[in-house]
Amino acid sequence: MRLTKVQIKGYRSFKAKTTILLDNHITVLLGANDHGKTNFLSALEHLNVDHPFEEERDLNWDEDADSGEFPSITYTLKPESGEKAGISVALTFQRRIDVVMDKLSALNDQRNGIESEIQHLKAALESAEAEEPEETSNGGEGETKQIPPDAAVSKLHQSKKVELATLEEMIELWERAREVLSVASKGDLSQKVADTAIANLKRSLVSSDAELKKANERKASTSDALAAAQSNGSATGVDQAKKTLRDIDAHISRWLKESARLRQSISRLEKHVESQKSKTNKEYLEIINQIGLLKADCPETFDLVRSGVGGKLEFVQGVVTEPLPQFLKPFLPKVQIFSSVERLPDEVNKDSILSDENLFMRGIFYYAGLEKNHWAKAFSQNDHTSKQLEDASVSLNEVLRRDWRQGRELEFKLQHRGNAKINLVISDPKVKRRYVRVSRRSSGFAHFFGLKTMLHAYEQEAPSASYIWMFDEPGMSLHPDGQHDLLQALDTISKQNQVIYTTHSLFMIDKNYPARHRLLAKANEGTRVDGKPFLGNWRAAIDALGLALPGTILFATHVLLVEGASDAIFLNALLQRMAEEGMHDLDINPLSIMPAGDSKEADAVARILMEASMRPRVAALYDGDDGGKRRKAKLDKVLEKDAHVVLEKQKTIEDYLPGFEDLFVPIAAAYGARVFGGDKKEIIAEITAALKEAGKDEKRVDVVLGAIKKAAKLDEAPSKVGIARDYAHALLGAEHKISKEEGDQLKKLVAMLQGALNLPTRTTAQDRILQ
Repeated sequence: MRLTKVQIKGYRSFKAKTTILLDNHITVLLGANDHGKTNFLSALEHLNVDHPFEEERDLNWDEDADSGEFPSITYTLKPESGEKAGISVALTFQRRIDVVMDKLSALNDQRNGIESEIQHLKAALESAEAEEPEETSNGGEGETKQIPPDAAVSKLHQSKKVELATLEEMIELWERAREVLSVASKGDLSQKVADTAIANLKRSLVSSDAELKKANERKASTSDALAAAQSNGSATGVDQAKKTLRDIDAHISRWLKESARLRQSISRLEKHVESQKSKTNKEYLEIINQIGLLKADCPETFDLVRSGVGGKLEFVQGVVTEPLPQFLKPFLPKVQIFSSVERLPDEVNKDSILSDENLFMRGIFYYAGLEKNHWAKAFSQNDHTSKQLEDASVSLNEVLRRDWRQGRELEFKLQHRGNAKINLVISDPKVKRRYVRVSRRSSGFAHFFGLKTMLHAYEQEAPSASYIWMFDEPGMSLHPDGQHDLLQALDTISKQNQVIYTTHSLFMIDKNYPARHRLLAKANEGTRVDGKPFLGNWRAAIDALGLALPGTILFATHVLLVEGASDAIFLNALLQRMAEEGMHDLDINPLSIMPAGDSKEADAVARILMEASMRPRVAALYDGDDGGKRRKAKLDKVLEKDAHVVLEKQKTIEDYLPGFEDLFVPIAAAYGARVFGGDKKEIIAEITAALKEAGKDEKRVDVVLGAIKKAAKLDEAPSKVGIARDYAHALLGAEHKISKEEGDQLKKLVAMLQGALNLPTRTTAQDRILQ
């Protein structure tokens, strides 16, 4: 599952209700120190079932500890496609079990009521029989007879007993159905599954009976030992034997119960199979069919909430909450926060291997195939353990070379060292005379290799369906180049699980994916969040961090001049989505796409950039119309010859947008309806009609804007910037699958941009790390 949204109120520095949306891969929390970044990471840890709030640490100072309402955090989780099927099965199973248990509860309540009635009727009958019988004459012969109790009461008593017997049969049928659901595979009621379950239960019963037999044999042997100790007068022997007998009796009791449970389950399942085969038990088959028809689909999202000091994690159903369902627990992600990695250890001893600071070395042991229960013996050097480490080193290198191609020339070795230590060294072909220590490698190496290894160790020790890895201010001691390398290490990790990290370093901003960033800042009402700090050329982030644009990484080394602000938004979104799809490997962190206006304004901007003391690589993008020709003619005198990108004739950047009709048009219509009023469907109809009637030389985006103007009865067409922002958000949200034709066109565009800009690629730094 992926965590998509978090709502916080009354938690630490978060006083007012604050909503933070999370990226599926990496979320970057920007902000100055003491503005709530670390508090947010701590808030996410409470998604772990065993991590309750603590009043002194977690409650906002202005909230009442006795209210039971605060702190309050709501987590919205979205199942991934591979999880939905499993959750649907679990939900279906849960729904079927709930129906059966509700029915059994109702039947048992009914049985209790009938049994109570029978007891009252029986008491009434017994009371009537105990009374003095009346005598009457019979034909003058002086004979007497006893008048019977009330016949109606007796008849009702018999009727209730018959009703109870019928009810008991029905309870037995539903109990059998419950047994099938609980023992069979997640509620699969088929005969084949039941047969398999019976076979498994019988194997378990054989094992259970075998354990019971062993326990009885041990009991007989211990009883003999007790008798011998009593005969010899050995008080110690008597006490020990009696203690052992008590333990054995408890053991026997457990296995007797287990065997009885298994036999009962087998009996009910065999009745189920027999009913399926014979088709004689109509009522039971109707129950089975009724349950089998119950299905449940996996919802798009789940909301979980933890409220109040000591409050448990609960499941939100509409406006009510209920205990966390058992079926959901295996699918929840595990949340773990890690400290920054600056230096890796390269040796460990038996006493410290399980400590927090040696998570890295435990990861190495796991990679090497060393089983945890053998670790203690492995530290004592002998012929056996030396060979064990030699074999482990071979396994370690096989795993690392398979998963870490850039490190294939390195050879890792585990060796014994004095004082019962195990050492990790590296044989590097570039270093001829000695082994290389992991602790002396570069900080970039430490982050890239260390993070991967420590996360592997954590996955082995805390298995979960998925993880949320959190890092508080990682890489702050690194050179800017090292921080850039760390970005790539975190991006690699995020392919499998979510990553969230905090930073107040501009060098840890990843311009390849601007929508991943959130800006946290503390105001009078507590910590607040800006979900789009990248707008306005990151001005909000720069101001919050107390920095100026000159001298920062945001003063780009590669600049692409475009005409309007919407062009910059569209192009950034396209490059980012293509990066996510693996359609290009360009690093756009050094790139700034700047709107430069018309030809006169573009000329001025270009000259300023080209005359700077540290001149960036500057290129320009032109529409394939007359306006584009005029801008190019002006910039030909300023820019280098190969620094021009001209789109195809009559095309604008909007013609390269994926999903123009099924994504751009509905988004533009929704924008028009939201901002200017009107019905979205009517606006879409107006746009569709206008596009059909448009001439070949008309720009599609102008046709769309004109249709919105007409439908909303505006004096002028709406701005493209708002629509561009909504489209970029949707495109980065993967709401449209890029077709092959669209992809081919985009790749041609990127090739033209790369020819003019000569951007670096994202993979070069990974090779440099290992050098």
